[in-house]
Amino acid sequence: MQSFPISKNLDHLGLVSGMCDRLNLSSKIDELLPNTNGLHQVSTGTCVKALILNGLGFAERRLYLSPHFFSDKPVAHLLGENLSAEMFNDDRLGRCLDDLYAFGVSELFSHLAAQSYEILGLSEEVDSEFRHLDATSFGLEGQYNSELNEAEVSCLHITQGYSRDHRPDLISMLTGSRNSSAYFAMEVAWHTSDQTSFGQTIDDYVERLQNNGQPICWVADSALYTEETIGKISGRHYWITRVPSKLTAVQELLLQVQPEHMQFFTEEKLKNYRYQKVCNSYGGVRQEWMVVFSEAGYKRDVHSLKKRYLKKSSEEHQDFIKLCKKVFSCKQDAEKAWEQFSKKCQYLSIEDLNFQQVKGFKKPGKPPKGAQKQTIGYRITGCPLTKLTHYEQLRQKQGKFVIASNDTAQRWGNGHKLLAYKGQSNVEKGFRFLKDKAFLADSFFVKKPERLEAILMIMALSLMVYAALERELRKNLQQEKEFVLDQTKKETQKPTMKWIFEFFRGIHCLWVNQEQPMLILNMNEMHTKVIRLLGQEVRKYYLLE
Repeated sequence: MQSFPISKNLDHLGLVSGMCDRLNLSSKIDELLPNTNGLHQVSTGTCVKALILNGLGFAERRLYLSPHFFSDKPVAHLLGENLSAEMFNDDRLGRCLDDLYAFGVSELFSHLAAQSYEILGLSEEVDSEFRHLDATSFGLEGQYNSELNEAEVSCLHITQGYSRDHRPDLISMLTGSRNSSAYFAMEVAWHTSDQTSFGQTIDDYVERLQNNGQPICWVADSALYTEETIGKISGRHYWITRVPSKLTAVQELLLQVQPEHMQFFTEEKLKNYRYQKVCNSYGGVRQEWMVVFSEAGYKRDVHSLKKRYLKKSSEEHQDFIKLCKKVFSCKQDAEKAWEQFSKKCQYLSIEDLNFQQVKGFKKPGKPPKGAQKQTIGYRITGCPLTKLTHYEQLRQKQGKFVIASNDTAQRWGNGHKLLAYKGQSNVEKGFRFLKDKAFLADSFFVKKPERLEAILMIMALSLMVYAALERELRKNLQQEKEFVLDQTKKETQKPTMKWIFEFFRGIHCLWVNQEQPMLILNMNEMHTKVIRLLGQEVRKYYLLE
């Protein structure tokens, strides 16, 4: 019997739990993966909800420490009556991950995403013709299946690969997203390079997509644009991608096409953009290139270019001064040193270059009477000047980029294609969220690759819940013409959920004794406003029904 008051940390977890309830995640999972034999006290759907709460807990604890995470949380209030933190132990959560993998994480996620899509009313808002592809990597420590060939494993293949976190010593997984919305980011590829994996990714997943007979257009960054990939997918799929700027043809276009000769887009959202179309063929695929100019991007890029040019030219000037102070034993040595310097010199040009003889006495000390000075070495001299022509060429390329598409029949308009490409940033934001240090899922601590694959789906679900909360709060703030305060105490209708989660820290559940009902402590007017705007499912966790 409880004889003294007990408090638990509720914080923002009521927001997360409420959105999970609204999206019916637990009930859908239990419907698809029923506990038919009655062996488990906690259903698989409830375990998934617990993992999402852990993932979005922002408590600086890893996903594999769930029992410890829930030790100071109101477990029964968030997850169900008669449940306790001890029930969410490593064994139960590990078996939950095994069950998710056995069912098929991609198939399960498709069910949950489609259901959430309908509940949130996104069917008419998100352009279903476009699918976005992107990739990121996660570092792993330990022995997995990295020694096996990709064909020898049935689950994800973990291998030594390119590290976007500059940790080439760690084994990496490559994950990607296949939707235009941050609400539905999902892993789709397990390969060492996104440049080689995207083509296989599209083939592997196109059969799963239900698009009512409408064509699908794949949108990706420049990693998609290789001869092999676009040649492989062009006969069956539409695509829009950025052309790598390192291509000679792109460099020539960026220099040749001037903004004053470009057309304006008709879309209001693109009023600060211009474009010029160019027909091209690459990898044996007929396609259209569109050179795009952004006024805001131009100002930003030129500012960065000036700073970089000033810094680099100053560094090269100092290096040249040091070179000029050196005395070389022979002219050949001086010429060799100059050749090495000139190869690295990009921002300066040296006028009046000369290898000047240095006169002096070969022996130290006072020279004998009548001794003549001799050539004792060579010194480099010259007048360093900034390469203004080079700077001007770089300036003319700023604010421009090239996107390509095999939609030569103009099924989608020019503005529509650019807007689709700009939507790629949603996926990139999702990856930044997943790798945020506060999320603490940038590294993994589970034993089997199969469980890693299930953990990735949990991460995707966490991102979906997070983005749904942010979308609903922003939408309702605008509809109700209300505001909340941001970190700088200014009113905003577009708060980030990361800030809202931080703001909700310190909200506690209190039980004085068994006879009295639970109390919610430390809430203020802004807390109440956020909870009210997020709907009935959230209100019940803060006793505001």
